[in-house]
Amino acid sequence: AKLAMASLPANFPAASRKNSIVRDRNTNCSARLSRSVPIEESRDIRLLFTGDIIDNFKLGKRAWKGQLKLAEEALAPFRSKISIVPGNHDIGFGGIGYSGACVEYFDDSFLSALGIGHKFRTKRPFTKVLENGNGNKVLLVGLNSCLNTPNPLDIAKGEIGETQRTWLEEILKDPAYKALPKIVCLHHIPHRRARDFGMSLNDYKELMAIVEKRVDALVFSVPSGLRETLPSTL
Repeated sequence: AKLAMASLPANFPAASRKNSIVRDRNTNCSARLSRSVPIEESRDIRLLFTGDIIDNFKLGKRAWKGQLKLAEEALAPFRSKISIVPGNHDIGFGGIGYSGACVEYFDDSFLSALGIGHKFRTKRPFTKVLENGNGNKVLLVGLNSCLNTPNPLDIAKGEIGETQRTWLEEILKDPAYKALPKIVCLHHIPHRRARDFGMSLNDYKELMAIVEKRVDALVFSVPSGLRETLPSTL
């Protein structure tokens, strides 16, 4: 069986940081996103964000909260259609460090305001069965690949971790999902080491051993400037 790979640019809807939906407080984020996905035409649309909702480079006390509030306002009209996994920029300044305060706010305030009750800091995958109203269904599984890096030189490396990989295996074995196409999403590159400094998923080989021949597609973000040839197969 072939496994499709799809990479989504960080800082939706454009890959460049200067075009991030939360680049400054003067940006009309909701209007920009609405132009990309008109609400009146979005009945069957589902939005999937694979992390780096914000860039978190803005200096100032708790400036990241302001960025997430802007993102929350922009995404509010689509709250019933959104699935999100965190990126390294969402949980620490500049995407390099790790902040418990950022992690808690992302889970408890940002996601909660969008109607998402999952707590990513538990390192338990989320599952959602998507359907289009015509009887077609697909299983979406979201992973938290962000790592509480003990060393600043780790530079935004990721890890799924043994606990989360065990949960993922159980989900993929569940008879209730046997007949459904399966999509797994995460932030870090799942199938190889990153070409840029840092950003690699420490346990990508272990993850791929689980998803190969069990999952129909992997969806993930990539570092700025990196381009994958899509779709690719393994």
